[in-house]
Formats: sequence, structure tokens, C-alpha cells
Amino acid sequence: MIRDFLRTLTAMVPAQIFAFAAATGVVIMLYVVYHLRLKRDLKRMLGSRQPVTANNFGRAHYADPVKAEIGSFIVSKLEELSGIELTGTLPHDRIIGDLHLDELDSLATVEIITEVEARFGVKITDTEAAATKTLGDFVELVSAKRHGG
Repeated sequence: MIRDFLRTLTAMVPAQIFAFAAATGVVIMLYVVYHLRLKRDLKRMLGSRQPVTANNFGRAHYADPVKAEIGSFIVSKLEELSGIELTGTLPHDRIIGDLHLDELDSLATVEIITEVEARFGVKITDTEAAATKTLGDFVELVSAKRHGG
């Protein structure tokens, strides 16, 4: 596959190579601009909310101390692995749709789930993980698992 690509590339005339490089550069630039815009919009959205830090997320949104601990732990891990400050998140925020954490690679996702499993003594299946859309869903799933669900 790589050899075929190299043969095609060497068969191109310099003008085609330049056009290919320019198009690739434009695509990369659009990708970067798109992600910068998502981060800016996320920061703006979170900045318009009550400034509840990751450590206080659980206490601010859950009366149940177990759910509060789970919630704070999850938001702290998401912050740690994404490098994005999530002050102001709410339980109904969608992990991908609202917080735009779809940039977390599969290894980071596995790490979050593994750390949650180890910390709270639960086992989360791939199906359950895939069905988890919001922070609240994640907290409820872990809480239910802790209570034998």
C-alpha cells in the first residue's frame, strides 16, 4: 500500500505534488480551526454557568454522598486526561455533544473506565460504556453497579 502511494507520488509532476501538498495543508488548517472553535465555544458555555470545580461537582449536584464522590472523580479524570478545565459542567452535559471530549482517544477512554472500575469496585461492559451519553448517565451507571445493579 505504501509502495503504491510512493509510486503514484513519484509519477506526479511537480505542479500536482504542489497542489496535493497545498490541499493537505488546507485540510489540516481547517481541522485545527474547527477544534479551536469547539474549545472556545466550550469555554464560553462553561463560563456562563455557576463555577463549580471538578472537586466540588459531586457535592453540588448530588445529595447522595456516593454519587457525589463518583461524579467528582469522573469529572476530575476527564479534566486530567483531556487537558480541558471542566469547571461549570452539569450532570446533563453530553460527554461528546456538549463537552466535545470526542478527541479523547480510545486509550484515554479505556483509562477512565479502568480507573473508575478500580476506584469503585465495579465492572463496566463495552455496551454500557457506549450507552453512556452524559456525565449523569456515567454517575448513575457506576452508582447502580456499586449497589448490585
